Amino acid sequence: MKKDENEPILTLKRKKSLFNFIYHISFIFWIFATLIFIPSWFIMADTILKNIIGVFLIISIFYWYFGMFDIRLIQCYEKYFIIQRILFSKKIYYSYLKKYDFFRSFAGDYTILIYKKYRFGTHINEVLFDKDDFTKFIELLENKGIYEYNLLIKRNEKHIKKAIKK
Repeated sequence: MKKDENEPILTLKRKKSLFNFIYHISFIFWIFATLIFIPSWFIMADTILKNIIGVFLIISIFYWYFGMFDIRLIQCYEKYFIIQRILFSKKIYYSYLKKYDFFRSFAGDYTILIYKKYRFGTHINEVLFDKDDFTKFIELLENKGIYEYNLLIKRNEKHIKKAIKK
């Protein structure tokens, strides 16, 4: 039986747990505390450069929350996957991606999807999803030819293409 292209291969839903709820609330408080104190100090300064820095910080803090943190759902299809956030969704084709990298910080563990052309990477917070589902997502990326970025190991492109064809 032929598989329908409109049917998702893998669906990652945001996990619902007490830890996740507390993490989300504390992250929102951290965002608003940062939004109130640091940019307001820059905006109330006398120089124009500090005012510009304050406005840039406000914009980047909102992007940090709505663009990086608040992912609701990831649906993987045969040729692309869709990341649904609270305000918008983003369709990413596997052929656009070059590699992925891991980033650990106090706000969570992130997987950064790096594009072939120069763009900002797509950040996915791993804490929001089940560990098993997220490892399946990483395996799906590796099956599509997207590998972890590592400075110590130089991957042979021809070997990767042969492995994908098999």
